[in-house]
Amino acid sequence: PIVAFLFKAFKRIANPLLKIGLLRDIGLAPILYPYKTAPSFEVYAYNLFKTDGYPKNYGIYSAELGPAIYKRDPVTNAVSHDTTGKTDFSPHEIIVPNFECPTNFAAPMFNLHSEYYRGKAIDKVMQFFYEGRRNESAITPLIQLVTDPIRRPASLLVYPVAPAKNTSILVGFIRFIHNWDTILTKSAPPSAAGVDIIIGDGTQHLTFTVRSDATVVFQGDGDLHDPEYNDYRRDYEASGIPGYSEYSFVFYPNSSFFPSNMKLYAVLGCTAFFIVVFLLILLFAVYHFSLHRQLMHKQEALDSKRSFVRFISHEIRTPLNTVCMGLKVLQDEARTVIEDVQSSGSIHSTVLMTDAKSDDDVWSPSTGQNYQQLVTFLVNKQVTWLELMKEIEVSSSNAVNVLNELISYDKIEMNTLQIEKELLPIWELLSSSVKPFYIQARERGL
Repeated sequence: PIVAFLFKAFKRIANPLLKIGLLRDIGLAPILYPYKTAPSFEVYAYNLFKTDGYPKNYGIYSAELGPAIYKRDPVTNAVSHDTTGKTDFSPHEIIVPNFECPTNFAAPMFNLHSEYYRGKAIDKVMQFFYEGRRNESAITPLIQLVTDPIRRPASLLVYPVAPAKNTSILVGFIRFIHNWDTILTKSAPPSAAGVDIIIGDGTQHLTFTVRSDATVVFQGDGDLHDPEYNDYRRDYEASGIPGYSEYSFVFYPNSSFFPSNMKLYAVLGCTAFFIVVFLLILLFAVYHFSLHRQLMHKQEALDSKRSFVRFISHEIRTPLNTVCMGLKVLQDEARTVIEDVQSSGSIHSTVLMTDAKSDDDVWSPSTGQNYQQLVTFLVNKQVTWLELMKEIEVSSSNAVNVLNELISYDKIEMNTLQIEKELLPIWELLSSSVKPFYIQARERGL
């Protein structure tokens, strides 16, 4: 009765699941126990299939065995009647026949639990179910279906089935089969053409390629992507059962992903870039040369000005020094005459004319005029001339000092100036600074 109920409920949901789940196949597999439910189920299934008229390749059937649930030898692939449910990998002695499928029914009545990968997935679901995780499923690693004549990797998903009124009883499984080329073809957009997809399950890797028409084909076992595009790697870790079916997806582009002239564009772009960089370097070199040349011209002009100032300074300073020395000699002579007159009271000259307007105004010993007044007058005049010569000498010295300062300023720019420390006669400096203005003040009556 339970199997009949499952069969009716399954037929109501199978077709919608096939349409929305991108599945290749969906099937119902009840849990049977050897020597208890398995023999009677074999008779029930045979009568059901015979009434409905399918499938033609029903299990194994012979005059000796009759309709039977079978298994395949993992080494020789030979089939045999499975009556014990024993395996080398599972503690559960159960039979889970591939019973019902709404479409292309492949391997009917095959004991799914007898094959390693399917059996491990069934064991995982049973473990989850009895741990209280009754809505969890398990997926097998990448497998090859025995009914596929060519290499076409697939995966099988196992989901638990329990009655709605008693969810603590596990009565069977719904198994889903999908081929990865079908799933990827339905999922890949047209823009993904030229992408290699590496699918791994923890123990092996398979390579698929998206073609130009957006269909995905199986390329072969292993990671077959082009190492030239390693830098474009993209990873995606999918869910699975740790240590059993840990799926991972790695994506790489291949040569067809890029336009055929993309390398040419890359070469042209790099060439243009280097040309631009070269032109910029050349431009900066020309700018640096022009700036350096301009600075050299300015330096030459400055050096010319310095040479001119030094030359003029020396040319002017030489005659000024001569004037200064001549004035000092005159001062010494005038000072000597004054000292002689003041000490002896006589003049050793026969005629001395100074500011004479007529013959009557001439001072001489023969005139009989007061000789002492003449002496006093001459001394005063000599003192005035002496002061005037002193002022001229100071002005000339100041001009020489100015020229020396110009030369010193030039030495500052050339870093050749030497500084000497000495006492500064401040009052003499102030007096010498004011004296050049005496003559101008006297002319203006100030």
